[in-house]
Amino acid sequence: VMGVLEAAGHEFEHLWVCGMAREIWPGQSRPDPFIPLELQRRLGMPDSSPTRNLDYAAAQVARLRASGRSLHVSWPMQEDGELLGPTPLFGELTSAPPAAAATADWNEHMQAEGGTETLAHDPPPAWPAGHKVSGGAGVLTRQAVSPLNAFIESRLGAFEMRRATVGINAMQRGNLTHRALEEFYNETPDQAAAIALSDAEREARLRASLDAGLNEIPGIREPFMRTLAAAEVEQQLERIKAFLEIDKQREPFTVAEREAVHNVEVGKLSLRLKLDRLDVLEDERRIVIDYKTGQVDRQGWNPDNPRDLQLPLYVTCIAPDAAAVAFAQVSSRGVGYDGVGNGDVAIPGLRSPGRRNVVEVKFQYPYTRDVIESWDELRRVWTELLVRLADEFAAGDFRYDPRNPDSARGQFAVLSRIYDAGPQFFTDTGDEA
Repeated sequence: VMGVLEAAGHEFEHLWVCGMAREIWPGQSRPDPFIPLELQRRLGMPDSSPTRNLDYAAAQVARLRASGRSLHVSWPMQEDGELLGPTPLFGELTSAPPAAAATADWNEHMQAEGGTETLAHDPPPAWPAGHKVSGGAGVLTRQAVSPLNAFIESRLGAFEMRRATVGINAMQRGNLTHRALEEFYNETPDQAAAIALSDAEREARLRASLDAGLNEIPGIREPFMRTLAAAEVEQQLERIKAFLEIDKQREPFTVAEREAVHNVEVGKLSLRLKLDRLDVLEDERRIVIDYKTGQVDRQGWNPDNPRDLQLPLYVTCIAPDAAAVAFAQVSSRGVGYDGVGNGDVAIPGLRSPGRRNVVEVKFQYPYTRDVIESWDELRRVWTELLVRLADEFAAGDFRYDPRNPDSARGQFAVLSRIYDAGPQFFTDTGDEA
């Protein structure tokens, strides 16, 4: 796409000149108000007179005619309700056949204009055995939601541009919470030690961790950021202390692992996982815990529509004998536990499979049973799901379903060409497309 002046001197096989209405080309003269009009016209300065503009436009038209073997000219039919016609500078024009523009469907029009090309199936190579995939649990979560996005991010290494934020962003806020709880339970590794602390000692430890974490944030020493940091510390202290009060009411436990790194194998993939916390009860039952500083979506564990496979992956690969898994929410949205287990773990917020709003799902392919009734069955189904997703990713699967609204979200949606699929894919009719 070039302007009229840019096109001067170029040679084209085909040239399409747009906007050539008589009211626009040649344009109206607009003499410079700071230079005498007689001087402008005598020197032939641009826009000095209608005659000067007409001569200039005619010269440009002559150059355009000589620049291409095939010349198309178009103009707007109307502007602000006024009917427009073509500029007479091109002489007599031959009307183009209207058939090409007759169809209202843009996709059909483009295919009719350019034709279609069938490409041979050329799948990507399989993921090399033994090579770790960066991204941890997020790899399988993306594979479950959109295999194409999983391929783009975890195979091609692309990443979405983060939006700039003012102050402390959500990731930094989450890191502060994780650090404070990790260091607290490093120094007080069991419930008894935590209960023995005075309120002043507990607050001093938490405040020291939060201050140290804030000092590592770029620009935190600026006056504006210092004000935000002080407010952030007080908010974090309130939430973390409320969470620790819940921990004090639980049955006795020891925090066996804190922010522990595990290298695991799931299906044909090797992953590096970081477990926030692993609690061991007095009777050796284990509980997998993941801190959440954002919104908790328990239905993300639903094997029929998985959207967050972090905890299922932890319990499958790190603690297969765990009695429960739980999110520990420490955020402005709430404080407390939210999880699922075998029913014997007495933690407020934990539920058993089969109960309403836990994992009561109607399975589709590849499952056939109606409702998951037990913790053991849920873990088995999770394992089957994770292995299948891992093997699909390793095989180079990059499908996308235009009926899946997640395919139309995010910065990679344009790569799927979902918007070329037509409006029928954005209306849920319940029928197969």
